[in-house]
Amino acid sequence: KTSDRGGGSVRLVTMTSAGPRVSVRINHRATLLLALFTACLDHTWAFSMPTLGLRQGMPRRSAPPASVVKLKGSAGFISSKEDKAKAYEAVTTAWSFSAITSVLSPAKALPVVVSTLTTESVRVLWVLPVASYLLVLLVLRSLHHAAEKDLLKSETYKRLNLSFASTSAITLGLTVAGWMAYAPKNGVAATQRLLAMLSAFLGVVVGTRVWQQSLGQGCAGVPAMAAEAATGLSNSIRQLFVPVTAEGVAYRVMCLALLAQAVVNLFAPQRVVATLFGAAMAEGFGAVRAWGASLLFQAACAFTLADAADRTRLKGTTFRDMNVGLAVTFALQASLLYVAQGRSGIFIDLGSILVLVAHVGASFFMSVFCMVQNLAPLKPSSDPKVEVTPEMAEAQLEAQEKALDMQLMQAEDGKVEVDAAEGG
Repeated sequence: KTSDRGGGSVRLVTMTSAGPRVSVRINHRATLLLALFTACLDHTWAFSMPTLGLRQGMPRRSAPPASVVKLKGSAGFISSKEDKAKAYEAVTTAWSFSAITSVLSPAKALPVVVSTLTTESVRVLWVLPVASYLLVLLVLRSLHHAAEKDLLKSETYKRLNLSFASTSAITLGLTVAGWMAYAPKNGVAATQRLLAMLSAFLGVVVGTRVWQQSLGQGCAGVPAMAAEAATGLSNSIRQLFVPVTAEGVAYRVMCLALLAQAVVNLFAPQRVVATLFGAAMAEGFGAVRAWGASLLFQAACAFTLADAADRTRLKGTTFRDMNVGLAVTFALQASLLYVAQGRSGIFIDLGSILVLVAHVGASFFMSVFCMVQNLAPLKPSSDPKVEVTPEMAEAQLEAQEKALDMQLMQAEDGKVEVDAAEGG
């Protein structure tokens, strides 16, 4: 509190939680500012001499080294856009090697080959979780592109980062549990498990870290991050049942179907194995659960495409890549299920046949739908004299991306939500 006593004499009262602590009369405004600065040091050290006007006759407080500021503000861990791009490259490399080893030597990774099933059927079951790896790699490429352009604060990329981190955490837990239940019987199997754990671990670390940084400085702690994740989940659930376009409705149905299948795979794997293969082999439960984790990520991608469809943004590069990835994933899953059922020669009842038809048919339908959406021509312009070409659309998306990127850079962290242009 200050009060002018005339002649430049000012009384300063420093307030604390216990009441007034100091009451002095000061005759010089410069000295008053110094006293204010000293009092503020009791609560924070974020003030500096230049901001209080104490430039003459007093030494300036030297700024801490840049490394200290970086370490304190962002922990110096995947903080710059270059670091984020390199982190995505590392994750992509790990997932690529994991996919290659799983596809080339599936039989080597099998804990036991059950006598009631053919070796080919069990191999197919083990490869099913790998069917979505192309989708994962395409999403990682989009995230890498967004990191290079500093667009990761977009709601689309925040959703993808959080979804990727969550499914990676589930995959990591399932891989560790599978190792403990069935130890690798050879070096190839051990290498595959280690690569799977490494890729999942990197996915958790990088996805969580980048998502946390995209939230702003107000979400530095675990409670704040958990609250933000819960808020985002509740908003997504509400948005899931409020479609805007016909394409959005189709993607939402796809998302709900994938979520339902993922829940069954994760919590009732014995039913899936018994229905599709005629025998509830315990050795296949881990693979079915891992497939469930990949289905969760597919559902997150389908919801992202539903949101893009509502905003008529399906022609963006990110969404085109996701459509291709989902189409290939669904086609592979349908083919693998059909081959596994045909090779085993087991059709125990009409129910299992209907389940197989539902799986294969739905997968192929979703595959065709995604490819049609990806290959559909651009919507004509409202001006009949102007023909919209793919090059013009890309140029428009690039211009929108640059404009929204400038808006994002000028906005305060955590206070302005920007729907950045993911395409281009």
